Amino acid sequence: GCLANVTVPAGSVDALAAAIAQVCINGTVTLAAGTHTENAGVTISKNVTIVGEDGAILKVKSHLETEPDGITSAIAVQNTWGVVLKNFELQSLSGDGGYGITLLKSGDAEVSDMTIAPHHVGIIVEKSKYALLKNNVVTASTYWQTGGAYGMGIVIVNGERAWIEGNEIRNAVFGVWACDQYGTYVDNYTHDNFIGLILCKVPAGSFLMPDGTLAGSAFSGGYWDVHDNKSTDNLDAGYIVIDGANHNNLQDNEGGNNGTYDIELVGDSYRFGFLTPKSSWNQVRAGDFPNVTIKDCGLNNVVIGGVKIDIGADPCF
Repeated sequence: GCLANVTVPAGSVDALAAAIAQVCINGTVTLAAGTHTENAGVTISKNVTIVGEDGAILKVKSHLETEPDGITSAIAVQNTWGVVLKNFELQSLSGDGGYGITLLKSGDAEVSDMTIAPHHVGIIVEKSKYALLKNNVVTASTYWQTGGAYGMGIVIVNGERAWIEGNEIRNAVFGVWACDQYGTYVDNYTHDNFIGLILCKVPAGSFLMPDGTLAGSAFSGGYWDVHDNKSTDNLDAGYIVIDGANHNNLQDNEGGNNGTYDIELVGDSYRFGFLTPKSSWNQVRAGDFPNVTIKDCGLNNVVIGGVKIDIGADPCF
């Protein structure tokens, strides 16, 4: 039979897959305080909770796309539902890792109270509705700063009604790349990225998934509720709405010391090397932060408050 609870002792090596196999559906695997090592990525394909005691560290071998067999995931949650990953630090066994956590065809997953050390992508969500990503600290790989593989914090490729709350994301090209529709983005802190939050669309074929498929977004970021966040000290903008992103509501979001603007609503643009269509029908309310700078080059957007950028003096691009 199976067990409702399994504890993996500190110092474990390649023990997690066996623990997951041993535990019942809806059961819990506890990582004891201390270090655990996995010499290959771990796949989770049944409804379990993996929780760390305070001080639990999981070191997993995953690697970037420059390796012969392409990018790999430290933890791949795949073809299941209701998986919870909670309260442990995820590190790469050698150098910066590939994908930290992949949610693939796995609804109602939760990733919370995690610390994710530098990976190519901290958390990526593909074909997985109702993902809850809460109170995580995600540090991206900085290879992109020296011409290497790009680093991303959190990417929602296809994941309707994602809920992203209370996370801190740093060092990424895009701190959070939010696509698909009806998401919630609240109380997050993005800093020292190229762009803090980008409501956008992942181009077709951008990310190789563990099942061999190439992921791109079906929908640009639409109908997102973005409020009470902080995005500062990013090289470009704090918050960008681009590539057809529409009907998003941004309210009471703090900026500061961003390289271009705090908030930018982009028109037709070739800034990424291909046409990204104009943003439209978005609403921005500066609210509690009247000094946020806002540049609106889109269509039928509503901007209330803030410091509006004169697009005559500072043209759209």
